[in-house]
Amino acid sequence: MGRTIRGQKGFTYTYVEGEQPVNLLYLAAVSGAGFSLVVPELRGRAAGDVSPVSWSCLALGRELVERGKASRQGELGALLRKLDGDFLRVDDPHHVSLAFVQDAMAENVATIVERIDAEARLPLEALVLVGSSGYHLARGDWPKMLVFVNESLPRAKRLDMGMLREALGKGPEALAPQWSSLRGKIDYLPFMGFSLLCHAALHDIEGLVVHEDEPEVRAEGFWELARAWHAWDAAPRTEPGAPFAQALVAHFAGHKAEARRLLLACQEAGELRAARYVAMMR
Repeated sequence: MGRTIRGQKGFTYTYVEGEQPVNLLYLAAVSGAGFSLVVPELRGRAAGDVSPVSWSCLALGRELVERGKASRQGELGALLRKLDGDFLRVDDPHHVSLAFVQDAMAENVATIVERIDAEARLPLEALVLVGSSGYHLARGDWPKMLVFVNESLPRAKRLDMGMLREALGKGPEALAPQWSSLRGKIDYLPFMGFSLLCHAALHDIEGLVVHEDEPEVRAEGFWELARAWHAWDAAPRTEPGAPFAQALVAHFAGHKAEARRLLLACQEAGELRAARYVAMMR
């Protein structure tokens, strides 16, 4: 089973395993329609659970700002003011950076890890900052996508928007000739673009946003950045909640001995949240 792309109104697209490269990030540049994006997430693995758990960095950050848990004037607030959704636009698919997200998350890491711990059903063995590739297709870009698709179709099978809508109303088999001709063309990009266009037109979606269910990029060194941002790599903090947050950050950074020492100190100080992590580390 290949990697899957998901979006609104139940959209799913599974890469053709063994034939199609992982190339969603390149669809906008090649087709001239829509734009590429990346969805930053904090993705973790819970003790004894094989399924990953994840939190959208920008959705979580936006909620914290709105609830007054994070400053509107800091790195996070500045980043959110520049965005139209819970994603970052990608202009160059060869260079996807999560640097601004790392800074925003590092600035508010204490609040963020406490929130994640509160929502996690089980203690987390690992937590990483990653980005999943995505794509946005606006209604205004439907004609451009159709032009791109038609370039890979024989003349007799080419469509205009009216013909496409009519075929969509007849059911999946009405477009079988087009699907057959698109298969394998240009690393399956027209095939994938046609899937997105058909879904957007069928469900009348103003702006279809999709992203892969597996991360494409990873923010290396994020937890060390967070430790340095708060000087947690130099000395312990004593303000309310900080020792537990510092312990979790040390744990996620891979400093297991330090994390266990800090968690034991939290537990001895009556911090109930530390108990399940101490038990996990035994």
